[in-house]
Amino acid sequence: MNEHNFKKQLGQNFLIDIESIIDFVDSANIKEGDEVLEIGPGDGAVSDQILQRKAQLTAVELDSDLIPTLRERFADYSNFNVINSDILNLDLNQLGLKPGYILIGSLPYNISKQIINRFLKTSLRPSRMCFILQKEVAYDYAFKGRFLNILANTYSGKVTYIKTLPAHFFNPEPKVESAIIKFEELGPRFEAPEALLKFVRIAFSAPRKILSKNLANAGFDKLQIELLLKKMGLSEKSRAGELGFQDWIELYKALKK
Repeated sequence: MNEHNFKKQLGQNFLIDIESIIDFVDSANIKEGDEVLEIGPGDGAVSDQILQRKAQLTAVELDSDLIPTLRERFADYSNFNVINSDILNLDLNQLGLKPGYILIGSLPYNISKQIINRFLKTSLRPSRMCFILQKEVAYDYAFKGRFLNILANTYSGKVTYIKTLPAHFFNPEPKVESAIIKFEELGPRFEAPEALLKFVRIAFSAPRKILSKNLANAGFDKLQIELLLKKMGLSEKSRAGELGFQDWIELYKALKK
């Protein structure tokens, strides 16, 4: 890939550390016969590991310059198909995938949240999703205290931070570290997921401020919130980042009564 003209606007940073490539594919637990959708195959390094596991791979690549290289590299694989398209605009039903496929990809930093949001909420649901993201964003999805973690838990029963990837593991080197993250047990975990997230988003509007004040500014009763927090075993001065997913469900249901 030395001759490839890397496109900064497409967020092209190809993973070149072979151990991490193997770890990435291993984290998706891909087995023979699995249906796999890969976002942004790039030079095909990750695709190669997937195909070696004899999975049925559909790769979606936005950069048309990479399509001939990918088709030539994997010409001998009947289990490989590459599509030149934008994953955010592509009609997923045209891919011929069945619910329960595996989703994997090294996502452009600038649109990673949009991509994850789409696949957390799609009706054509994967069984699991493994992504390479900017390290800080991966932390936000994986660990308590952040809005993206509540979003992830609303649509996924298990979110795991797999490992950190230093910048020199990529070509060209990004300015930040990256990480592998995994989403499992996909599907809404609350009967009104978007209403719950709207409520949580209000509470996180000023994350350093006391939760009851943020919600009171949106019209909820401050005293009632404080009483509910105490009943839940939390401080009445709790901030949004101190509540776990089940705390949010309990608080939302109580305030909606």
